[in-house]
Amino acid sequence: MTEIDSKPGVAARLVAASILGRVLRAGAWSNVALRDIDLDESHDRALVRILVYETIRKLEIVDAGITAVLDRPIAAVETTVLDTMRIATTEMYFLRSPNHAAVDTAVEAVKASGNPRAAGFVNGVLRAVGRSNPPEILGGLGAAFGMPDWLTETLVSAWGEGETIEFFAESAKAAPLAIRQRPGEVIPDAAVPGPVPGSWILPTGTDLPAECAVQDPASVAVVSALRVEPGHRVLDLAAAPGGKTLHLGDARPGLLVASDIHWRRLKSTIRRLVDPGVRVHWTNADALAPPFRPGSFDRVLLDAPCSGLGTLRRRPEIRIKVTQREVARLASQQRRMLEAAIPLLAPGGRLVYSVCTVTPAETLSVVEGLGARAPDSLPGKRGETGVLMGPHLSETDGMFIAVFDR
Repeated sequence: MTEIDSKPGVAARLVAASILGRVLRAGAWSNVALRDIDLDESHDRALVRILVYETIRKLEIVDAGITAVLDRPIAAVETTVLDTMRIATTEMYFLRSPNHAAVDTAVEAVKASGNPRAAGFVNGVLRAVGRSNPPEILGGLGAAFGMPDWLTETLVSAWGEGETIEFFAESAKAAPLAIRQRPGEVIPDAAVPGPVPGSWILPTGTDLPAECAVQDPASVAVVSALRVEPGHRVLDLAAAPGGKTLHLGDARPGLLVASDIHWRRLKSTIRRLVDPGVRVHWTNADALAPPFRPGSFDRVLLDAPCSGLGTLRRRPEIRIKVTQREVARLASQQRRMLEAAIPLLAPGGRLVYSVCTVTPAETLSVVEGLGARAPDSLPGKRGETGVLMGPHLSETDGMFIAVFDR
């Protein structure tokens, strides 16, 4: 470690800028990229998470503030230098860091990253940013929250302006650390019950038990709605990354089959889910054409691929990655998956359809006319064909859950 690297705060800003670049340009998901932060101090790791998430959430304002003081187009700035300036601008605008401290640390971070010639440029730009106020982004309701117009219009049409504002506001907040209680697991004393039975919320700073299952209460609700009992034959379609598969296995069914079309994701899931108490039969298969006989399973879970807009608290970059065209494509795929899955149920069986999103196209429209109903005893907004959970409704991620009984 060099003298520059050892200065307080520099390493955290270097890591934050690197992760930001991976998310914005390399297709990484922020919640995945932030899992293993290579820093020794816990407060530095926490700082990196805050810096990355807040910069992504406020990216339009941050970039507008930098652009206002540049003498060149922002696209002409070297990307690693720009990411470092974005992190520092977030600190000055939104985290109340002293301007001189944010500027000085950013300058040292640029030097440490191998761009010493850019130090003077960064210093000048950030000092000018520090003398300004966060610019106002002109536009309607969506612009106020950094949300695309198409999503804003979609939700306002379905929910009304008031609920849309509540969803956007709650989605801009950090999600708490939540765990699911596995059989025989001792829950930390500091944990408090979550909004769904079997889920627990850990206060900030609580040590995470090594054996616990990190899972949002909305995901716990999905498997709970399936009502798996010992002896049941269970199928988990589109199983990767496997969090719900493990939950299904904890119910000790007589048979558990998990399939996914993506072989690389499936292999990664198999490597991670090594548990002597949970036996899973893994299958590389397409949920659009499942290779199983009709009536083969007592329980079927279709946690379908979706836009993920219910997870904005954990992956704020979704708002700039997902398009209206992609939602329409996914909705068509989800409907075809559901139509292929329903015949796999045995008489008396149950299927749960779930998506971690909130658009009507991927929720109500997918299950329309197929005999869906809302699951019992779950928080959220209940309709005839399903329940919608969300940060503004149930203090969870956004999730739509529908039950089909045969």
